[in-house]
Amino acid sequence: MAQDIANIFKLSDDDLKSYKSNPFQDCYQSTKTFAEALKKDVLSKKTPHSLLLEAGYGMGKTFFATRFAQFLNNKGIEAIYFSAWELDYLADPFIAFSKAITDFEKSKPEIFEKYKLEAEEVFRKLQKAIGGFTISIPGVSYRTEALIDAFRSELDPIVELRKSLTNFIKCLPKGKLVIIVDELDRCRPDYAMKTLECVKHFFDVEGLFVIFPCNKEALHNCVNCLYSMNEQNCKGESYFDKFFNDKRTIEAPTAEDYRIVVSQYVNANTLQQALKNENIVKTGDNFNSITTLVNSLATLGAKNGLTFRQLKDICEETVRICGHFYELVRCEYLSALMCSMYVKDKSYGWKMPITFENPHCGSDYRNEKYDKFNLDNLISNIQGFESLSNAYRGGGVVYRSKYNTLVGEIKVSRKNKFETYVDFYNYLDALESEATELLENDFKDDCEVQDPLKEIIKLIDEQRDATKEYQRIYGSDDEDSTRNARYKEIVNKRHKLYSNE
Repeated sequence: MAQDIANIFKLSDDDLKSYKSNPFQDCYQSTKTFAEALKKDVLSKKTPHSLLLEAGYGMGKTFFATRFAQFLNNKGIEAIYFSAWELDYLADPFIAFSKAITDFEKSKPEIFEKYKLEAEEVFRKLQKAIGGFTISIPGVSYRTEALIDAFRSELDPIVELRKSLTNFIKCLPKGKLVIIVDELDRCRPDYAMKTLECVKHFFDVEGLFVIFPCNKEALHNCVNCLYSMNEQNCKGESYFDKFFNDKRTIEAPTAEDYRIVVSQYVNANTLQQALKNENIVKTGDNFNSITTLVNSLATLGAKNGLTFRQLKDICEETVRICGHFYELVRCEYLSALMCSMYVKDKSYGWKMPITFENPHCGSDYRNEKYDKFNLDNLISNIQGFESLSNAYRGGGVVYRSKYNTLVGEIKVSRKNKFETYVDFYNYLDALESEATELLENDFKDDCEVQDPLKEIIKLIDEQRDATKEYQRIYGSDDEDSTRNARYKEIVNKRHKLYSNE
């Protein structure tokens, strides 16, 4: 299974090393451009500032957020990344924020050593403020001694914490600290809202820039769940306006973006077993190449609006299937079936370039195989070869009628219903043999008829070559109908994959 690279901070030290030097190495240009623009926002906007970084589920928020945190650090802007969802087991979001700041100290010892006095002051205030919170354990809830001390004290521990944190941030190189609070939309509703309130009430300090990569619709659902407020139908000020100063939207990925993501999971390294079995080839435009597989998954993923998480799952499962496949893999068709698992409309909203079903599937769903069998291209070119029976030479009408019969036969060939490539090629061979016979015998001295006969033979050869090229590219043959059923069975019932081993 391919490695999950969405959160780079969960990678091994060796793998993380390359991302530290080049955090956007596996991203597309639009992501890098967006990151540069967002960095300028961080540097130019007044603080405290809270930014909603909006995108749909599975559309790469964590993928971007972790790389952006490292990107900021590389640019001398201190940034902390943490997942609110991974810490929602803690009693209060305030404790989660405190833990994130503490972890920041561990990761940047040089900064905390340089500004030791300011840092120690922050941690003393954090410790005192944490003590003022109710500590909850399942089934038990109690207040610490520190809470009582906080009530007795003349100084508000939260106010003191804000002051010390502000002083510490002023010491940082850019005078700003960025905290990226990820996966808020995966938290339980009460914890998600508490986290927003925590930032607003406790960490609303000068120099602090907080980014929330989040699905806004999920936040609306949280409000509706907790307070029975339908935010999406709200005509006035939104409930979230008090939490966020601004918002940005991660742009929807393009087909090229999808291709880059697919390439990370589908490549010669992950498909080693399929290459070893010779069911896949590395490059080329033919039906069983890695190039075709990558392009098909990317194109279908983009057309069907799959999330990156869905695309990742599809890629990993496709790689596994290819490694155990029973024949040369028809990559485009397999990709279409795999992507259809996440699409409600099984027609995918577009016309597939190939099906392995009967080619006579009606005008609403024509495919290239249907076109080849119907000789549309050949017939359209043959229209110019009108009857030559008006010229009387040699055998007269009877003599020229052999030519007219051939032309007529080709013009009505649209009515033929070829079911196999064997029948189709036999038909082309018979036409060509008949045309050649007329050219070499009956009309060898008739210059007027020779030229159209040569053109007919040329068109038949072109039709044959085009059909064979189609077979080469798509792997289509006379077993298409059987293959169609087998591929669908494997995709829908994965254990059937091993029945041919």
